[in-house]
Amino acid sequence: MVPQIMRFVIGMFCLTFASCAWGATTMPFPIKEAAIAAGKRDIAWLDNTHVVFDGFTGGEGSLGHESPVRDPGMYVWDLDRGTATREPRFDRAGNFCNRGPYLSYSEFTEDRKSSKRRAFENGKEIALPDKYWINPQSCHTYLTRPPWDIDGRATVPLLEEHGYIDRGVKGQDRIKNFPLLYYRTGSTQPLPLELDSNQVDPHIRYYPFIDSYLLEGQRVALWAPPLWVLHPNGAVEQLFAPEGQAWVKFSWSWLELTKRGPVFTSLTLGGPQGSEPGLYLWAGGVLTRVADGFFTMHAVSPDGCKLAVIKSRPERSLPTAELHRLQIIDICNGGKNVH
Repeated sequence: MVPQIMRFVIGMFCLTFASCAWGATTMPFPIKEAAIAAGKRDIAWLDNTHVVFDGFTGGEGSLGHESPVRDPGMYVWDLDRGTATREPRFDRAGNFCNRGPYLSYSEFTEDRKSSKRRAFENGKEIALPDKYWINPQSCHTYLTRPPWDIDGRATVPLLEEHGYIDRGVKGQDRIKNFPLLYYRTGSTQPLPLELDSNQVDPHIRYYPFIDSYLLEGQRVALWAPPLWVLHPNGAVEQLFAPEGQAWVKFSWSWLELTKRGPVFTSLTLGGPQGSEPGLYLWAGGVLTRVADGFFTMHAVSPDGCKLAVIKSRPERSLPTAELHRLQIIDICNGGKNVH
């Protein structure tokens, strides 16, 4: 496949250096925007410089007179070379899991009503039986029952070298209150984490740039939840406490951890100030607006410095090619006076 050269829109998001009434400041962050249009499907990092996204060419021109859409499918954006290459093997792929030698994804039928899982180790496909397990932290696929799959227990696997978390009785861990127990690899005695099962969402994520796990508090409506970091030695550190922060009660959608801190997202006009949807970084006790607009799909690079997002412009009458665009935001090199 011949790479397609991409035009970059390289800019600095910088509205003003003013404070919003509800406490957010605005700082400049470098942003790269892909020249070809994006779809609404998953985006995923293959490494720190390659991003998989759903895209197409064409669809340009004045509204109602756009050129035909061409070459729809999955692309790999090479940030260093500035190229996007069609990658047909990912055309019906979603729910990517990629770490080290392991890669897996769901391959959907054309009508997207059903899917099958495909898994690879060191580039070689693994034939999956009807029953298999995937560790969402390491992306390791198991053909036999892994140690963290225990009858009657709600467990969350960590990296194989770390162990797993026991959340209590399966099916009741979000209704009743069980202590979170950390079973470290090689130890039969659990380590209490001093957090309870109905405090913490079961979706726990490992971030390689801190070699630790993000624990997200259970949501109250769309408020910003408390956040903790679980270190491999069992130490728990609170990363964000919502108490005393008036802005947490606005409408927040997804969040992503970066090397600078968590980025919160407001997707609706009912969000902060009622008219300021966008991305907001929490670092050093300061809430900083990173970019304005509506951002849907998201993924952080393995080094924690680059945030890939799909920016949507649903409120404007635009040609098809301008409705959704992949952007890469350089979190580590923006807003330098945020500590």
